[in-house]
Amino acid sequence: MSKEEIEGLTTLMNAHFRNVQDKLEAIEKQTNKTNGRVTRTECRIEDLEKEQLLHYPNCPVEPRVRTLEENELAGDAVKKAFSRSIKITSIVLGMFATAITLIVTLL
Repeated sequence: MSKEEIEGLTTLMNAHFRNVQDKLEAIEKQTNKTNGRVTRTECRIEDLEKEQLLHYPNCPVEPRVRTLEENELAGDAVKKAFSRSIKITSIVLGMFATAITLIVTLL
């Protein structure tokens, strides 16, 4: 290999190294930005968790929420009982109609 060929290859390799170095620097810059955002988000989450722990015991709305939940559960229980009553009534009426039909056909 001649001196010119070696210099040409060296120049080409240096250009590739600079390109790789530029890309690595861009990746590092973006990683630093992302890490900063993640850190700020984690701090905000911690603050919100602390605030929630302080708020819940003193929440003025909590008793109303509990009452609404209890009413909803009671309403569900009434709906289930009503549904069962309709099913039982339907079965009894069906049996009664069958018994009447049987009596009428036997007479």
